[in-house]
Amino acid sequence: MSNVLLLTEKLLNCRFDGWQDIHVVCREIASDENISVVSATVTNHLTVKQRVTAVWNMKSLDTPVYLHISSDSHVTSADISLRSIDGNAHSVSSDGILYARSSGRYITLITSDGREIVTASTFAAISEKLGGTLARIHRSYAADLRQIAEISAKAVTLKNGVVLPLSRNYSASVRAAVKRIRYE
Repeated sequence: MSNVLLLTEKLLNCRFDGWQDIHVVCREIASDENISVVSATVTNHLTVKQRVTAVWNMKSLDTPVYLHISSDSHVTSADISLRSIDGNAHSVSSDGILYARSSGRYITLITSDGREIVTASTFAAISEKLGGTLARIHRSYAADLRQIAEISAKAVTLKNGVVLPLSRNYSASVRAAVKRIRYE
């Protein structure tokens, strides 16, 4: 298990176990064999509730060595900015991207308002901007986990009725992630 996943789990258990419907996105800032510094954003739906910086002793992950928590309860997830391959900047709400399709070196983002934005980004970079809700479902596709209505053996159906392919390699992780989001 990676340090970020382990630390995310520890943060959930350590500090936020009484909250309902939360989503924690952690990112490792620095790490060596002794200490790991992690930044986390804790959200309730699209409202940022807490921003957390934790320093963990990698030999004892029971409690953080240092934990700084700031409350940003009035901050909401803002629009994200994406640059298309033609150089134009596009502003999209964080819940406005339905899915992404890879084609060679480019990613085409399909938005809820019908736009298709072609960018030279990666699935991972876009997912980080969205707070970790965009997940690979196929070699060439990623979907916003909040938009998935149904999962079958070889396909994912989005809430708007679009059917996307689901590969065996991603099936278990997609099912687990969707289940986690629905029950948080």
